[in-house]
Amino acid sequence: YKTIKLGLIQKNTLAPVINLRISFIKNEAKFELKDTLCKNFADYISESLVKSGIDFNKNDDFLKIVISNDNDISMLNKLLVKKNYPKFSINFVYDEKEYKIFKHNIKIRSSAKFMSRFSALANLLEENFEILGCSKNDDFATVRQNYLSLANIYHPDRHSNKSIAIQEEYAKKFKNIQSAYEGLKPYFKNQENFVMVG
Repeated sequence: YKTIKLGLIQKNTLAPVINLRISFIKNEAKFELKDTLCKNFADYISESLVKSGIDFNKNDDFLKIVISNDNDISMLNKLLVKKNYPKFSINFVYDEKEYKIFKHNIKIRSSAKFMSRFSALANLLEENFEILGCSKNDDFATVRQNYLSLANIYHPDRHSNKSIAIQEEYAKKFKNIQSAYEGLKPYFKNQENFVMVG
């Protein structure tokens, strides 16, 4: 006779558990890929994102999923609810309040009222976007970055040693860049206020 010890293994105890941090910025859910396991999860999810036509960007450190409407929010909700995968388990780490605000803002930004109001305004301001080298769909951060870059290039102080004709041309360009930026700031402020009130 021999004594045999039996140990019970609970389901999923052999699968590694990944703690995956998520932040929500503007219209993106940003998954932090800090190690190989997280990157394996990103590879797994990327395949399903391609199939569903969701816009995403994956680099070494993050997986960013663009959320633009109710269908995308629904897909993200399903993703966050699912915890067990074939080779690992996921523990999503995020701020519930931040996520709730994020979903609310996406719903407002994709509403017909928001779209009609701000697409009409964007058409009126199209020339300002073009002066700054932007499109009507760019966000304020992109517009501001382009403005700072162009203002740096055309600032009159940088061209004081050039001919009068070049100085005048650059000063005029600089003035157009400034007025385009100043014209777009209220547009983005109005969008922000609309989202906050909605």
